[in-house]
Amino acid sequence: MSRVEGVSRAPKQRLASTVGTTGMETITTGPFVMRQTCRFCHGTRAHIKFPCAHCEGKGQCVQRRTVSIPIPAGVEDGQVLRLSVGRKEVFVRVRVTRSDYFRRDGQDVHTDATIGLSQALLGGATRIMGVYEDLTLEIPAGTSSHTTIKLTGKGLKKVSSYGYGDHYVHVKIKIPTELTPKQKSLIIALAELEMNTPGTVTGMTHTKQGNVVSIESNKILESIRTILKEGRGRGGGGGGGEGGGGGGKEAVMEEEEEEERNKERN
Repeated sequence: MSRVEGVSRAPKQRLASTVGTTGMETITTGPFVMRQTCRFCHGTRAHIKFPCAHCEGKGQCVQRRTVSIPIPAGVEDGQVLRLSVGRKEVFVRVRVTRSDYFRRDGQDVHTDATIGLSQALLGGATRIMGVYEDLTLEIPAGTSSHTTIKLTGKGLKKVSSYGYGDHYVHVKIKIPTELTPKQKSLIIALAELEMNTPGTVTGMTHTKQGNVVSIESNKILESIRTILKEGRGRGGGGGGGEGGGGGGKEAVMEEEEEEERNKERN
């Protein structure tokens, strides 16, 4: 192919003889005169005698190319980008792969974070994966399951405006399925101290005084109860005569509860 675009052999590009320099031709049929685009030059005012076999004299042909294009931060699935590739302008529709960890809502993202029972009760911190970096999530004491914590400005970058979206963390509490004897004894002691429990707890019963006690007992649980009794005694003994009287009543009630537990076991 020669240097002249659209010519296959020699540069035989010449003006179309039927149109001159206008790119139009006149057709006379009887009394009617019509003007139309030249059938030979197609309005280009030049006729190629030996057109290229690939482009058919148009000077351009369709080719498949692989190019790298810039993707702006925060682009959404299905969004169309208008880009310049060489001398041409192309429209690219973006498809964003779904993430197994992040859930997107516009420029905001949602993730789940699993914490332990002690973290939920006492509070703490855990590391989570963010969009651009790892983040430290502060957990307040007394956090319930499925609580949502908002991290402002930690979402995706906004394409059409300034700023970033938010990162919403949905907290889930992981309950242990297997407990050691020490852990089970501590949970039983907690159940005996817990108030306003909706419903019942397996292995627990109510005394005549309305307190909740465990049917089962072991050395670890008895040691925990003893420590709790000593703590109550020290707390009640420092308040004078009334405090001492209150401590004595609590001791009597605990002895009665102990007798009831022994009767239920027998």
